[in-house]
Amino acid sequence: MNLRRNPQIGALVVLTLLVAFPAVVAAHHHDGEEIEPPPQLDEEDTEEARPVAGGDGSVDVDTGDHLIDVAVGLRLGAAGVAGHGFDDNENVEDDQGQIPRPGSFWNQPEYYPHFGVGPTGGLTLEGRYGRFIGVETGLFYSQDNASGYVDKNHAQTGERLATIHSDQITSAYHIPLLLKGSVPGEYVRPFISLGLMFVLQQDSELNYSQEPGDRGSEYDQQAVDQLDERNQIEPTNYTQLHGSAGVELVVGDIRIPLELRLGYTLGYDEAMQSRAYGEDGQIIYDGVYPGHFGIFAGALYQFEFTL
Repeated sequence: MNLRRNPQIGALVVLTLLVAFPAVVAAHHHDGEEIEPPPQLDEEDTEEARPVAGGDGSVDVDTGDHLIDVAVGLRLGAAGVAGHGFDDNENVEDDQGQIPRPGSFWNQPEYYPHFGVGPTGGLTLEGRYGRFIGVETGLFYSQDNASGYVDKNHAQTGERLATIHSDQITSAYHIPLLLKGSVPGEYVRPFISLGLMFVLQQDSELNYSQEPGDRGSEYDQQAVDQLDERNQIEPTNYTQLHGSAGVELVVGDIRIPLELRLGYTLGYDEAMQSRAYGEDGQIIYDGVYPGHFGIFAGALYQFEFTL
């Protein structure tokens, strides 16, 4: 073939050589040599990042660190207490082996079932791991007041002669130590808790009064005063099994807990001999309430840390 007479064919041959020559040279250079595979990445390097919802609704990237939430704030609410009374056939003796009886009018304990609600509030501190589980403590001041009464009726006619009222007035500090579990959420987080509540009564007193009967009759006021003097109460410290349930409303870094709390005193004994003693003509009762309950609301500011 005459390339001079066919310049198009000549140009095509030259172009083909220019394209094929580098490939041939490269194949010859690697002939008989092993080609190393690309380096393998560690499992930690290849693991995909996991998104985690932040407390303000944002999405954080979990890099393997452990998230710790710490929240501090205030809780306010209404706290209730309840207690039982003693049967008329129960009694105690004083240090001289005598049943305390002022005059001859009051032969029974005259300690009535009682119930009441008062204000409470204080500081609270929470620590939470991974937004699922945590602990709660704090210090609350509470007015644990309760009232009871009994109708005094005529033995033959059943007519109400008078109503005797008792009022236990108690102030106390409450220290919770609770294990808490919660369900993570962007704006609403349900939770439950269970643990101990330490009740430290600061002062307590027991007062009596009377209400007129059906026909306006009353006991001699001197008799009521004798009962008021005989029955006394003293501050007592005790521990409760305590639990709560509620929800948290989340607004940015602010938590707003709304909860119901219940508690029962550990080791509580209903017998009068276990809860009272006689001394110098008086019956001294302890201030223990077997049952506590409350409704609380609060505001806590949360801080987030990674470990």
